[in-house]
Amino acid sequence: MHNPHLGKLRLKSLQILLLAQELKSLRAVATAVSTSQPAVTQTLQELERTFGEPLLVRDHSGVQLTRAGELLAARAKVALEEMEAAIGSIRGAKAVPVLRLGVLPFLMYDLVPRTLQHLQRNGVILRLKIHETYVQGLRQRLLEGDDDLVLTRLAASAIDAEQFKSIRIQRLATETVTPFVGQHHALYPLALSGQAVNPALLADCDWVLPPDSTEVRRTVDEMLVLSGLPPVIPVVEVHSLHGMMMIVGATKSIGAGPLSAVRRVTELLKLAPLNLLKLKPPKTFTVAMHHSRQDDNPLIPLFLSSVMQARDAIK
Repeated sequence: MHNPHLGKLRLKSLQILLLAQELKSLRAVATAVSTSQPAVTQTLQELERTFGEPLLVRDHSGVQLTRAGELLAARAKVALEEMEAAIGSIRGAKAVPVLRLGVLPFLMYDLVPRTLQHLQRNGVILRLKIHETYVQGLRQRLLEGDDDLVLTRLAASAIDAEQFKSIRIQRLATETVTPFVGQHHALYPLALSGQAVNPALLADCDWVLPPDSTEVRRTVDEMLVLSGLPPVIPVVEVHSLHGMMMIVGATKSIGAGPLSAVRRVTELLKLAPLNLLKLKPPKTFTVAMHHSRQDDNPLIPLFLSSVMQARDAIK
């Protein structure tokens, strides 16, 4: 059953108790809160009635908290800190605008962190809700209004497609999808040196790739078909680029992903991109896309300005 006195409890009473613990003088407490010493005494007596225990004792040096007072003070400190945090969250939620951003995972290696760096340097206060997923998922989230802006990849042939007639598209960079190997693969020395590799050597290799619904998988199949090889049946299917890189780095498998992302972790994970003889991988574009219904959203050009600065810095 709840203590009937708790309904009369005031946060200011808890603040006075904490001040008494710190200052050890009711006169000093009264000065700190701009009231009289009798008023402070009355407040502390009300607290003692509420909790049914003496909370303070007087001695030659002033006042000291009892064991019960110390226990209450510890809880009171937590409660007051939570109230301060709640106030800050409410004020912050009202004051800081939110941009819902969808991104391809590989862009979290460089472009997105660099963009946030530029926002901070420019003093831009902005809350981001970032959702990482893959090309098809990002397009769906954009069309359904789940994201305000997406940073994704788009094939050159798709930029003018009918399905994008209501989508604003801004090209950010040209991207290449490349096969890559790790230090345990026989082709690693050739890949590391940049020497051209005959695509026929890939025929009997184990592949680690994303599902066949992804652009990376379709690009790999297209590359192999152009080389006279059949499409890949991977030994491991994994959506995560990071997961793919970790597996390839630890095994004798081949993966495929954006060249820029592979280069970022070459030293860390001992990976190297394969240069395939007489074969240029199809180009795609890294793009920013938003729906026309977001044309009046001021956060989008603000964010894109920092994206462009980050892109130029990476180059």
